[in-house]
Amino acid sequence: MPSSNPSVTIIIVTYNSGKFLNATLRSIASNDYYYTSSVEVIVVDNNSSDNTLEVLEKAKKTYKTDVVTIRLRKNVGFAKACNIGALASKGKYLFFLNPDVVLSNSTIRLLVEFLDNNTDVGVVQPKILSYDGTRIDSAGGFMDFLGHGYHRGFNEPYQGQYNEITDIMYASFAAAMVRRELYLKLGGLRPEYFVYGEDLDFSWRVWISGYRVVYYPYALVYHMGGHSTRKLKYLTLFNTRKNRLETIFTNYLSLRNALTATIILSIFYLLGSFIGLIKHNKEDTLSFINALRWFYRNINSISIRRKQVATLKKIIDDSYLFKKKLVSMKLKGAISYLLG
Repeated sequence: MPSSNPSVTIIIVTYNSGKFLNATLRSIASNDYYYTSSVEVIVVDNNSSDNTLEVLEKAKKTYKTDVVTIRLRKNVGFAKACNIGALASKGKYLFFLNPDVVLSNSTIRLLVEFLDNNTDVGVVQPKILSYDGTRIDSAGGFMDFLGHGYHRGFNEPYQGQYNEITDIMYASFAAAMVRRELYLKLGGLRPEYFVYGEDLDFSWRVWISGYRVVYYPYALVYHMGGHSTRKLKYLTLFNTRKNRLETIFTNYLSLRNALTATIILSIFYLLGSFIGLIKHNKEDTLSFINALRWFYRNINSISIRRKQVATLKKIIDDSYLFKKKLVSMKLKGAISYLLG
């Protein structure tokens, strides 16, 4: 239940999320931790044009939840909205939750207990299943050398697999619990990442700062996924691709790795734009070209952010992540990504 000193703040960013939000709030209200401990719920709405706010008000009365609603005048993107919610929060832990995610009964309690008992962990992700529970959505995020993130087990039929606590490269912010003090110290999610890639970038900085990012399979959530971006194909492609360039350039501690990955990825993007032309895919072509233009036009400010990341350094070098197999040197994913 809410209090002046909550142990957990749940932050939900909405954008035309009326169809799913009721089920999310119902699962929070019925969670065993909600009525035995102090939980704060903050909803940051990105200027929805559907019935999101009406659904929210009705759900607050139905489930007797004291939700703090922050209504934005324009859609500022997922990352910036998360930061706005975090700055307004009071909890020791921040539980970022998509509005199309349903919690199992003990999810919050299990994640809180895990962070309480593991002080070297900065971020923890539960096992994320599809909305109907038949397939895996994410058993933890990993990436290849060029910054292409992928979720372990994605779309596999769910048969109870991936049941070991595992260090992961990044946690999906569809459902991720973070230490509030660490989140604010790292500056939160990058506000210029309008959509996608923000969770990988943030988790990478968590590793650099000396904390672990962990997948905890005993906590479960169910995720619909992608509903708010399905109609925004170009915007999604452009932001995904330009964010990936910035992420690898700023976060590789070795300048050699940063330059190598950035140059190779830039070549892939040029190839991708050419393939898009051949296939008469205008959105694909423009997203590759404009991602490159944005990155190189903003290289000075991005270089400043790279220097800022270096000040967080608590691990020896990039090889630490390679040795832990959080980053793969294989480029098969990048090749299939361009040709797919």
